This record gives sequence, C-alpha cells and structure tokens, in this order.
Amino acid sequence: MTEFEQHVVPSSRSSVDDWHLESSLTDFPSLKIFDIHPNNLPVQSTLFIGREQEVTTIQHLLRRKDVRLLTLTGPGGTGKTRLGIQAVAEMSESFTDGIVFVDLAPLNDFTLVVPTIAQSLGIRERSDQNLLKRLEEFLQQKELLLLLDNFEQVVGAALQVADLLATCPQLKVMVTSREVLHLQAEHEFTVSPLALPTLKRLSDRAILSQSTAVMLFVQRARAVKPDFQLTDANASSIAKICTHLDGLPLAIELAAARIKLLPPRTLLARLDQRLVILTSASRDVPARQQTLRNTIAWSYHLLSALEQQLFRHCSVFVGGYTLTAVEATCIASVDERGQVLDGVASLLDKSLLYQREHEGEEPIFVMLETIREYGLECLRESGEAEVSQRAHALYYLALAEEAELHLKGEQQILEWRRLEREQENLRAALLWLIGQEEGELALRLSGALWRFWYIRGYWGEGWHWLEAALSLPQAQGRTASRARALYGAGELAYRLGYSVTRSLLEESVTIYRELGDKRGLIESLGWLGLSLSVQHEATAAHTLLEESLMLARELGDSWLLANALVNVGDFMDDQGNFKSARLYLEESVVLCRALKDCHVLSHTLRRLIHVTLFEGQVMRAATLAKENVVLACKQENGPDVTRALYWLAITQIFQGEIGQAAALLEESLALAREQDDKPQISNIQLALGDITMYRGDLLQAEIRLEESLFLFRELHARDGIALALCALGDIGRRQDNLIRARALCTESVLLAREAGMNYAVGWNIIGLARITADEGQPEQSARLFGAAEPWLNASIEMYPTQRADYEQDIEDVRVLLGEKVFDAAWAEGRSMMPEQVLTSQSQGMIDPPLPPSIRPSPLLSPRRELQQHFGGLTTRQREVACLVAQGKANRAIADELIVSVSTVEAHISHIFTKLGFSSRAQIAAWAVDKGLADASQVWRTSDNPDRSGHYVRL
Repeated sequence: MTEFEQHVVPSSRSSVDDWHLESSLTDFPSLKIFDIHPNNLPVQSTLFIGREQEVTTIQHLLRRKDVRLLTLTGPGGTGKTRLGIQAVAEMSESFTDGIVFVDLAPLNDFTLVVPTIAQSLGIRERSDQNLLKRLEEFLQQKELLLLLDNFEQVVGAALQVADLLATCPQLKVMVTSREVLHLQAEHEFTVSPLALPTLKRLSDRAILSQSTAVMLFVQRARAVKPDFQLTDANASSIAKICTHLDGLPLAIELAAARIKLLPPRTLLARLDQRLVILTSASRDVPARQQTLRNTIAWSYHLLSALEQQLFRHCSVFVGGYTLTAVEATCIASVDERGQVLDGVASLLDKSLLYQREHEGEEPIFVMLETIREYGLECLRESGEAEVSQRAHALYYLALAEEAELHLKGEQQILEWRRLEREQENLRAALLWLIGQEEGELALRLSGALWRFWYIRGYWGEGWHWLEAALSLPQAQGRTASRARALYGAGELAYRLGYSVTRSLLEESVTIYRELGDKRGLIESLGWLGLSLSVQHEATAAHTLLEESLMLARELGDSWLLANALVNVGDFMDDQGNFKSARLYLEESVVLCRALKDCHVLSHTLRRLIHVTLFEGQVMRAATLAKENVVLACKQENGPDVTRALYWLAITQIFQGEIGQAAALLEESLALAREQDDKPQISNIQLALGDITMYRGDLLQAEIRLEESLFLFRELHARDGIALALCALGDIGRRQDNLIRARALCTESVLLAREAGMNYAVGWNIIGLARITADEGQPEQSARLFGAAEPWLNASIEMYPTQRADYEQDIEDVRVLLGEKVFDAAWAEGRSMMPEQVLTSQSQGMIDPPLPPSIRPSPLLSPRRELQQHFGGLTTRQREVACLVAQGKANRAIADELIVSVSTVEAHISHIFTKLGFSSRAQIAAWAVDKGLADASQVWRTSDNPDRSGHYVRL
C-alpha cells in the first residue's frame, strides 16, 4: 500500500468539513528531510501548515543561477525561520554538499558571525590563518546552501557574507532577517502574515476551516486542549481572533495557547490588550518569542534613537498613510525632512512598516496593529503622545478641508477615493479632538467631512460624529463652523428620517443669516425647504426654496445654482407640477454637465426620469436612466448606483419588461441592504411587491410590502406609507379578505389626500371600486371608477400590466351593467370628491337589485363567480389561455391583444400559478375542457415553438 493509499477518509467522520480540517492538521508529514545529502536542519516539533505557494516560490528562487543570496524579511512573528526551513528541507538534492543551518539569534556582536558559521561547518580556528580565509577555502568548491537565521542584530557582518559569495562560486546563502542586508547580490522575499479568513463568510464553517490562519489556531489549541474542535459556535470568534492578530503566526500560536483557560469568544473580547494577554510559559522557545511584546521589543531596541522616535510617531497613524503625512506630523521633532525620508526607508527595511503601491498615486505605508500597539505604548511612555496626536489631527483636518473644496466638480471622484483611503486616520483624528473637547476643531473636521459621508452612504456614522461635535461645550458659539456642522447634520438626519432635521436646519439658517454668509445660507435654505415640503408645509417650503434660488442667481455661483435648481425641481415634482419641475431640472442638468459634477448630475437625472415618466415620455426616461447608471458606476459610489439601478428598473416596468425590471431591482436591493439604505430598501420592496403580486405570488408580495410599510413608517414617509397600504389593500382583495382590503385603502386614501398625492388618491379609489365590484355592487363600482379618473392618468401613471388589469376590470363592470347604466354611474362618480367616496363606503351605499340572470350568489359577485369557474383567471388571462391553445407564440399573442411580449409573459406566469400548471400543453387541454377553445383548433404545444414561431399542431 502506498503512502497516499494509507490516507483514506474515515467512515465515522461526522462531516466533510471536519475531515478536511482534521486531515490537513494530522495526516501528512510536516517536514521532508532526506538522508542522501548532509544537513543539520532542526527537526520541528509541530506541523507546518499552509504556505504552499511561498514554499514553491522560495525553492524556485534558490534554483535560479542568478540568485546567490536570498533574504527572507518580515516583522517578528511572521514565521520566517519556519518557512525557510520547510522550503530548503525539500531541496537536499539540489545541494550536493548539503544544507547547513546557522542560528545567529544568540549573537549581539557581528564579529562572531564568521566563527559561528565555521563552527557549524566543523571548521576549527587556527592561530596561523585568518578564519574567514579558511572558511572561503573550505567552501570554494562546495555546492552548499547556508541558512543564516536571525541576521537582523548582526547586520554588520553583511560584508563578510558578500566576501564568501564572491570567492565561493557554488555557494548559496539564504538569510532570515527583520531587515535587508543591502548587498548587491541580494534578492529579497517578503514573508507576509498568514492570509486572513473571509469575514464576509463568518457563518460558513466549511470556508473558514480552509483558512491557514484558522488551521494554525486549531492545531495549537489542540496542543493544550486535545478535544478542541472548530464548530459552528466558535468558528466566527476564531476567524475574528486571527484577523485581530494580523495573521501573525506567533501571535496566533500564543492566543491559541490560552484556549485551555479562555474559550474563543472570551479570548476575542480580551484582545484589545494583545500585548498583555499573549504570553507563553514554554521553556524551549527563545525569550524574545515567549511574549508578543518581547518579539516586537527585540526589533525596537535594534533601532537607532532617531528611528525609535520616528517609529513612535508613526504609531499614531491608523491603517495606511503617506510619506507626506509622516513628514507633516513628524517634522517638528526631527531636524530635517531628509531624516524622515531616511528613517521611513529604514523602518521599511527593518520590516516594521509595509508598503502598498497605488498606481499613479503616492505609496501607502502600513504598520501591523500588533506592532502599532507596542509603538503607542512607547509613545505614551516617552511623553510625546499629546504632541504627536495633535499634529496628526491637524494634518487630517487640513487634508479634509482641502478635499472638501474638490468635492464639487470633476475632481470629486479622486477626492472620494482619497478620503476612503484615509477613513481610519480621519476617524482617529475626530475621536481625539472630541475626546480632548476641542470644539472648534471638531466642528471644522466633521463639517468638512459631512458631504463625503452623505455622498458615500456613511449616514449613520456621519450623524454620530456630527452629533458628538455639536454637543461639545466649546462648540456652542455662533460660528460658521457650527452652522456648517448643523447643516451637514440636518442633511444626514433627513436621510435617516430623524425628527430633529428641521430644528438643526433652522438653527443653521439662523446663524448664517446672523453672519451674513450667503453661500452657507443658500444650501441651508434649500434643505430646510425640502424638509418642510416632506412635512406638507408647501407654502413655507416654496418660500424658502425660492429665496435660496434667488440668492444663488445673485451670487452667480454655478454649483450653488445647480443645487438650488434641483431642489426647486424636487419640490415641483412632489407637488405634481411636472412641467415646471422639468424646466428647473433641465437647467440644472446643463450646469452640472458644464461643471462635470457627477454626483449632482446623477441626482438631477433621477428626478428628471421621474418627471418624464409622469409626462408620458417613457423612452426619454429610459435613455436618461441608462445614462444615469453609467454615470453612477463611473463614480464607484454605492448609493448612487443603487438608485440608478432602481430608476432603470422603473423605466423597464413602464416599457413592460417585467423580468428585466425584477432582476435590476433585486440587484439594487442587495446593494441597498449592504449600505443599510432604509429609504431605498423601502422603495425597492414596494416595486418588487407590486411585481410579485402581479405574478401571482401573493404571500411573497405581502412579505415585501410589509417590510416596505414598516420602513416607511420608521422614516415617517407619508407618501411611501400611502403607497404601501394601497398595494397591501390590493393583496387583501386578491386573498378575498375584503374587510381588510377596504380598511387599508381607506387609511391610504386619507394619507394620500393629506400628502397631496393625487395619483395615490386615484389608486386607492380604484382599489375601493374593485372591492365593491367583488361584493356584487357593479353600479357603485362604476361610480368609484369614475371618481378615480380625475385623480389618475392611467395612460402615464400605470405600468402596462396595471393598465391592462384596470381596463379589464372596467370592462367587466360595463358588461354587467350595460352601456347606459355604466355611463350614468361613471358620470356621477366623476363629480365625487375623495371625502364623498369614503362617506359612501362607510354608509354602505347599496346598488338596486341586478337582473335575475346575473344576480350573484350570497357570497360571490357575478365577476367572482365567473373567475371561480375559470380557476380565478381574469377575462384577459382567459383570452391569453385561448390563444395559447391555438398554438400562438408570445409575440403573436402580443400582436393580437396589442400588448407587449412581457405583458403576455406575465399573464402566462399568472395562469401557471393560479391553475398549478407548468406547461402550455396543460393550458391548452384546460381551455378545451372549459369550453374556451375548440378541440379541432388546438395545437400540440411542446413549450418550444418551431422556427416559424408557432407550436406543433395535433
């Protein structure tokens, strides 16, 4: 039996996941050491996990003829030594004269390096000959690999290594070191921490079990607690522990050793003090590796005094930072800018910093959090913390204020990216300023960032910072900084649906008026006007918006004018004055295009799409929507992409392309949930609820609409509440729950009336008309259909599927009553106001008896009886079923009924759902059985038309 055949899957294993993890930890040997060629590689007491690619790369480099000196660099604890040993242990055949491991860790004097190498090779020193010369003579003809471990504290011996390489042509040297040797022959391989687990898949144990970091944690945990297992309960905590420790193998091993005392969740909670908790009692490891602090301190004490000072100051940065940032914050404590540059380069060489490249941008430096924590300890102990943190905060204040100037125009995308990269440092600066109660500086920084937070969707976080800054005792002065922070807080509160929106904006307006600051006043007036519009104070809102627009025109600032115009356009759109709205919005679009301001243009286009749809210009709206998607994607801006996809979906619905619309809405919904964008989630779920309802899945539609209603109520959005109630009323009617349906429509029509939403008023009256028809009162239903007409333009304010159902419902009532009675009732209804409609509903207005031939049963109206006989199919759906039975393809059916193909597809989907069918052949057989089609005319349907577009005839 081969070695591989001996490693079979145990039949008793409870899950594939457990077996994969178990086998990867225990089944295979960790180190291959061949006896054919001599070596003194230390035998490892633990398994080597992962890093297959790194091992392969190191071996490839060592086999290259041009690579004589390979240095594995990285901070302490990354596993350089273990990786190097593992890589060369499998290469014995490549070095005829063997592999020699030389441990330099005990040395502090670089002059002892050559004697130590000689001792490892068995060469004794002689008084009559220089030891380096003897070493060179011994190695001159040897095909041998020297592995020099822990070279960082003896870098002074680098030139002696260079001499050996120069005189020994077949010699190769691999070095592990926290810093490079700076030799011409040197090739550097950076040993990075272990790859971190995917935190987005925390609930997926199968995925987490394949993470090298997680596997290492489990292996070391089992060394102290043999029964330890990766489970659904602890997998998430273990993944977070590994991430919290930057993937450093030493840190992970030290943490896992604590499992005997602390379960994963408790251990995770204590890791805010990594350097305290991560210690080891093992006696067989070097002192520098017995605690995480010792490991980092070892590197720190090898630095010069200037390098130590620079290291301490760099620890105030969070995440990545640029050389410019380091120079700006450290120059006060360093004599020359050149010293900062040299110092950063040295910290980089010594693996205390990492460098991330960004194409076309300044390099980014990163300090691992475990190392940074030690740096902050040193900073506090040195007494330099306050000076360093103030310099850091002032630098990022200047950066934010400069970036704000470029958020209005063609540079905005670059500035968004810049601020995204600097988010962690900006947060740290805000936290320090607020903690120090630096009121004015905190207001300036939060006020400079609010637009970034708003545009990029960080609404909750932005609100948190602004609220904290505004509440500081030193931030209560009547200053421009306070007015700006109030304005930003007001915009974010508006987006979050908070009731304090109005008071924040009113105070901002008041301060700007006191200061005579027209620029600030223009913006604050605009948003205060919009907030009053939402609260249905139309007159006051219009006054404020017009003042904002007038001031913007006076100042002649194109950007302020573009925003003022879109605000007035928003208001006019909400008031149903679409023509005026379009004029304002189109003027704003022209300005935005000239300014190349993608964000304001994107917002303006969305409003213009809404207006053009309600003016009946569906194709123009679709063109604008496609442009808006391209624009939003170019911005890489999540909230704008979410809204752009939503409005493209709405235009698809108006074109009858329901399938495409649903797909776009689902994509938009996923993005909105990622952003926790409640206003957008509520709108999307409302649209998807409508689509799902018309497809016949009432349960799923109700779930979507209930979520939409819940969010609209949370946001106090009366227009959204009215629309969601109306749609839920329609579901109630379709479920034969007419009492609930009437209650929902009644509540909705009252809200819509208060909000001035004419089309929503019309929709609810239509809902009541349908309910009345289902109750067997066709004449009252006709009155209500007539009452709805003045409030709703069916040709432009309904989707094609909605319009088809609406027209069919009216036709059903007309057939029941006859033309004369129907026309009279319709005309009577046209003069009814919504209040009269509700009065007629509450008084239970009853129609006169119908002719005996169509008199309903006690429970069902004539229309409901007819629908029940035909499985709940409407008249239009029965027509479609008949045409399907005749073998006609969807395009032919659409042409005959003068509807879109997608509308036909929707009808067929409804038929499948209502009748429980899955094929066109079943529809054809059913149509014959119900007398809707003649058997002699029925075509055999294979559910796939032939090339002519028809189905095969029986």
